[in-house]
Amino acid sequence: MCHRAASMMRQYFWCCLVFLVDGSVVHRSRVAHDERSVWRYLASIESAMLQRTYDETIASWDYESNITDYTGELSMKVALDNAEVARELRLYDFNSFKDADLKRRIKKLTDLGYAALDETKFSLLVDAISRMQENYATAKVCQYKNESNCNYGLEPELTETLAKSRDPEELKHYWVQWHEVAGKPVRKDFDEYVTLNREAAQLNNFTSGAEYWLDAYEDDTFEAQVDAAIEQIRPLYEQIHAYVRYKLRKHYGNDIVSEKGPIPIHLLGNMWGQTWDNIADITTPFPNKKLLDVTEEMVRQGYTPLKMFQMGDEFFQSLNMTKLPPTFWEKSILEKPTDGRELVCHASAWDFYKKDDVRIKQCTRVNMEDFFTVHHELGHIQYYLQYQHLPSVYREGANPGFHEAVGDVLSLSVSTPKHLEKIGLLKDFVMDEESKLNQFYQAGLAKLVFLPFAYTLDKYRWEIFRGDVKPDHYNCKFWEMRTKYSGVEPPVERSESDFDAAAKYHVSADVEYLRYFVSYIVQFQFHRAACEKAGQYVKGDPEKTVNNCDIYQSAEAGNALKAMLAMGSAKPWPDAMEVLTGQRRMSAEALIEYFQPLYDWLVKENKALGAHVGWEENPSFLCDRCFKMRFILLIALAIGLVCHVSTVRIPRRVLLAQEEEVLQYLENIEQEILARRNAASEANWAYDSNITDDNLDVKNEVATENAAYFKHISEYLAQFDYESFEDEELKRRVKKLVGLGYSALPEEKFTEMLDAINNMKENYAKIKVCDYHDSSKCDLALEPELTEIMASSRDAEELKYYWQQWYDAAGTPTREDFQKYVDLNGEAAKLNNYDSGADSWLSAYEDETFEEQVDAVIEELRPFYEQIHAYVRYKLRQFYGEDVVSEKGPIPMHLLGNMWAQGWGNIADITSPFGDRQLLDVTEEMVRQGYNPTQMFEMGDEFFQSLNMTKLPETFWEKSILEKPDDGRDLICHASAWDFSKTNDVRIKQCTRVTMEQFFTVHHELGHIQYYLQYQHLPSVFRSGANPGFHEAVGDVLSLSVSTPKHLEKIGLLKDFVLDEESKLNQFYRSALTKLAFLPFAYTIDKYRWGIFRGDIKPEEYNCKFWEMRSKYSGIEPPVVRTEADFDAPAKYHVSADVEYLRYFVSYIIQFQFHRAACEKAGEYVKDDPVKTLNDCDIYQSAEAGNAIKAMLELGSSKPWPDAME
Repeated sequence: MCHRAASMMRQYFWCCLVFLVDGSVVHRSRVAHDERSVWRYLASIESAMLQRTYDETIASWDYESNITDYTGELSMKVALDNAEVARELRLYDFNSFKDADLKRRIKKLTDLGYAALDETKFSLLVDAISRMQENYATAKVCQYKNESNCNYGLEPELTETLAKSRDPEELKHYWVQWHEVAGKPVRKDFDEYVTLNREAAQLNNFTSGAEYWLDAYEDDTFEAQVDAAIEQIRPLYEQIHAYVRYKLRKHYGNDIVSEKGPIPIHLLGNMWGQTWDNIADITTPFPNKKLLDVTEEMVRQGYTPLKMFQMGDEFFQSLNMTKLPPTFWEKSILEKPTDGRELVCHASAWDFYKKDDVRIKQCTRVNMEDFFTVHHELGHIQYYLQYQHLPSVYREGANPGFHEAVGDVLSLSVSTPKHLEKIGLLKDFVMDEESKLNQFYQAGLAKLVFLPFAYTLDKYRWEIFRGDVKPDHYNCKFWEMRTKYSGVEPPVERSESDFDAAAKYHVSADVEYLRYFVSYIVQFQFHRAACEKAGQYVKGDPEKTVNNCDIYQSAEAGNALKAMLAMGSAKPWPDAMEVLTGQRRMSAEALIEYFQPLYDWLVKENKALGAHVGWEENPSFLCDRCFKMRFILLIALAIGLVCHVSTVRIPRRVLLAQEEEVLQYLENIEQEILARRNAASEANWAYDSNITDDNLDVKNEVATENAAYFKHISEYLAQFDYESFEDEELKRRVKKLVGLGYSALPEEKFTEMLDAINNMKENYAKIKVCDYHDSSKCDLALEPELTEIMASSRDAEELKYYWQQWYDAAGTPTREDFQKYVDLNGEAAKLNNYDSGADSWLSAYEDETFEEQVDAVIEELRPFYEQIHAYVRYKLRQFYGEDVVSEKGPIPMHLLGNMWAQGWGNIADITSPFGDRQLLDVTEEMVRQGYNPTQMFEMGDEFFQSLNMTKLPETFWEKSILEKPDDGRDLICHASAWDFSKTNDVRIKQCTRVTMEQFFTVHHELGHIQYYLQYQHLPSVFRSGANPGFHEAVGDVLSLSVSTPKHLEKIGLLKDFVLDEESKLNQFYRSALTKLAFLPFAYTIDKYRWGIFRGDIKPEEYNCKFWEMRSKYSGIEPPVVRTEADFDAPAKYHVSADVEYLRYFVSYIIQFQFHRAACEKAGEYVKDDPVKTLNDCDIYQSAEAGNAIKAMLELGSSKPWPDAME
């Protein structure tokens, strides 16, 4: 799992080249900018440099192949022999050189590394590392239940036992024994190593060894990219972790594996829990299906280590890559020697810097895992062979992770059943869906679970190097991070007397481990690109998937790989990656695509099994001291001992680094957010379009998963001081994502909240009432029957009957669910740092005075409203009589043409000021012309296109529901527009009736659709209206034009309509019945709920208070006496469905501001011009108006709403 192009000691070599530089002032003017002189110098020393590197590598090879004091000393002596080259090069002012290649070479050659230390300290550092290595390589433990045999080494005995044994006590024994002998004895050496590492880093102008290691990746944002990648894969990791824990619990029992805690590490088939594929036999999803393991077949066919390498060589040759040279076979160590010598058995590939002198040292065992490792190590060898033509300084991977990735790219092909069948190791392997899942699962145990481990190993050391983890917390912090990122725990309690990190080779040997993390990410990017070159992968083709690709025998793929490998490190790694993949950044997207079938299955399976996703910390396994300190701190906080936290200003450079990290994180998760939003929209659409228990289950499942995902995002982002970010757009994005809403609730309560809301919505959608004239017919729904009756009937008793039937059925049954909803709404608000749900809703308007503004507007409108109210009451009293409508009281609401009296336009026929004038209603003409719902939407689409706005995409027509289905299903008929977070996937669900009112509603809903289409280029978090009212206002701006006689005449729906002053007044009147009458209603719906959320309205007065407010603000009353046994507010959809309603109030105000501005752009309105008035404006066919509206819509919510309005 590593390459050794002098990777262990090479840093000592290059560092020692500059060891004699003492920092004295050198007169450089004589050689400044003399690039040709440097070129000549480098050419003259190249052979000597190669020879020195060869000598150093030989010394390291000899040492690791036969660990003796002599060869160990020789390795250090060779490293300390070289200082002249770097001293010579540092005489030049090479930073002023113009030749980028020359500057790159010199920078690499003058890297001091540990040689910045003085000679004594350098020797101390090398000795400390050598002792840790030697301890690791020579560690032996006693056999389980046989203390007379204490000659068990890591390879092969412990490795095989950890992989195969299913005795938890035996596994615990070997785990504890290994960590006792491999970790604890080197703590003193590790302390010395850390001290000298930090000193060397600072002498090299790095703040710590962490920054020195990260410098190899040549990208200041690379740590942020790494953090982002681990977050990207976390949902997938948590699913596989949950499943494995469930399976291990079934196998070992509840006493050994907890239901919700971390997994005991010794049960995972590997000493460090870094890969779990060795336990596939007891955890595989479909055990009756043959598990992919060709070990027995390899043994049966007489495979040997030599044959395994020959097979690997043939694989590379099939790609038109380089055949292994004879020296490889002569000098490599491919099996563990039997002469009793001590050696480092860890598989490694070596470059000796002489033509074709490349070797592998591996204690190869004949099994499938080692067969794949053979191909991995040969990947390193191919890298050496492809770049051996380069100057010595460039003979390395483009970054440390590239070398590891190249080998694994080949392993991804070799491990497919397709390839194993080709080479005769697999026969009669049925690759049905269950077998495929077994394969993905086994790959996930090998690849996916490795990532948090690899991340932790260097994240832990970075914190040590930076001084964030002190020596007296080394072990505690190690297990804290292993638990946090991997969800594993040690099998026994650990303390600071232990030192478990060093029980991993790379910690004892000072090998940076990020390379493996990087390799496990970029290898999938490489693999996908190579598969495309080989014609084995086509995006979206179910037959040519990235997870069933074998590039064997593809010269095209091989040539593309060769082109990248041949660059060595001559260019920054993004240049090399781009040659093969066309990409320049590291991203886990290809890895996630590879494992998508596994993820989809795990989500469903874990849900079915009831497997807990995530893990709870088990304090009993944490270090005593660490746990006690946390406990003491919590107590102190609780009793107020910690009473003051000083505000420390974060340095600007740190904030800028945080901004880079957060920006990269957001870029990495963007596609996942869109995918999750799409899944939620699809699930909600399916339920609202067909109300069934199955659809409800899916909807809730998706919502729960998304809640957990967005909660995790919020927790991650909340750790940053984002309020201090300089990038205002980034700050805005973070603030939107940190707000969790109901997702802040614990999972159980979140589910309760969903259930309560869904119960109310389902009740609303399924209501049927009996016919007034025929009580045996009880199938009348709100849409279309009740809505049409309330609009057209003039029988006061019939209207009262339907009103009461609806309210009794829609409101009262939901009271218990509503109370549950209110309680959880309040709890969620407090978890989001709001006093109540009212304040949470109001925060969307980004103005602390907004509630006051709304109150002021309603008072401003009151005189106007009271006038139209008085006139309507007078007209209704004349029509229905004094017994039905009083002279001075509230208006009985059932008479107002609408179930909720929210708009009174339907009673214009009996209240219009000039009844003898033709009333504007084109419903009959629409019917006469054969209008249907589709045509109504086509007319709306044409309206928007006339404004130079976007034509409705084909998918809109294919997927929308524009009429009420006649298949008997229950659905929510309330008109709604939907954005599915995919390009051009927008839809409307509306049980459209052929009426003028519905014609205007069509344009309103299409306004939402245009908003979606205009802002779909934005990051997901900005794909919403500038404030909740903007979305509603945009549709109504168009309706204001569409509803003018001028427009209706243009489109042929109105003829011979005389628009004299009386007709104009009728028009204004009708508009006021629709618009003005609505405002107190809209105000009340949320003012009422704010009062409930804040606790000002108690449960025992819910209904009384509702009617008190309806009467106060709208001057209406119910047709029958209502009591607290009733509950009438949820008879309005938005109350049952938890939809904030202030948006409609806001939209009814600002739509007139939008309308006036658009009319000015269209040349349809000129202030004080009696011909071009605001109330007779039609912006139809005005590209100028459309372009102005588009400019606003394209902003989405990326700016505060006043900016968008402006």
